Amino acid sequence: MEFIEVVVTVPDREKAREIARLVIERCLVACAQISGPVESIYWWEGKVESGQEWVLTMKTKRSLYSRLESLIRKVHPYKVPQIIALPIIEGYRDYLRWIESEVR
Repeated sequence: MEFIEVVVTVPDREKAREIARLVIERCLVACAQISGPVESIYWWEGKVESGQEWVLTMKTKRSLYSRLESLIRKVHPYKVPQIIALPIIEGYRDYLRWIESEVR
């Protein structure tokens, strides 16, 4: 079983909570953690921008990534949101079993 951690940035805590609840209720992730605010500095449409964002970190199975991304894109306010998946190379076996048991 391949597990991933999906990281998404959003403009505020309320949007982070909304997305977290939605993906948890649909059993696409076992856990969603919200942290922030963080300051992001980035290129956008030819100029340097900056702003405060919140980070949503979610644990799931790689096989669910496409469905998860699709759902996030439907409710995310950004034109091009950060939605990235990082492999979980190793982990506490009982924790990984828990992830597997909580998602479908």
